[in-house]
Amino acid sequence: MIDLNDKDQVIKRLKELKAQNLPHMTIEKMIEFYPDFKYQIADCTEEEKQIIENELNPFLGQKLGYCIISEQLPYLGWGLAHGVLIDSNTGLSWMRYNYFKVNGKECRFDYVLQYHPDCYEIDEE
Repeated sequence: MIDLNDKDQVIKRLKELKAQNLPHMTIEKMIEFYPDFKYQIADCTEEEKQIIENELNPFLGQKLGYCIISEQLPYLGWGLAHGVLIDSNTGLSWMRYNYFKVNGKECRFDYVLQYHPDCYEIDEE
């Protein structure tokens, strides 16, 4: 486990993760990990599916069960923003509730998604 209070270790870990070119989340990957998702979005228009693809992109396209940064099981609790979870081990945000339109109606999807390493930046100065 890295020490998240040590800026050099965090920078090194993020560089390692970014070098791995980890996949971003897509509709196809969501269906692979969560088969019910296929049926939940079955009535989406093509435009809605494209919007969902774009909104899934900031998340990691892997289902791991652990935090990719700390390599530990996350201890998730609710954050201040609706649908956002905070890992008390790392302080990093995860998303629990996602809202997508299906046939014009906004629907809530309840899947825990971790942000992709590309979403994180650290000032190296």
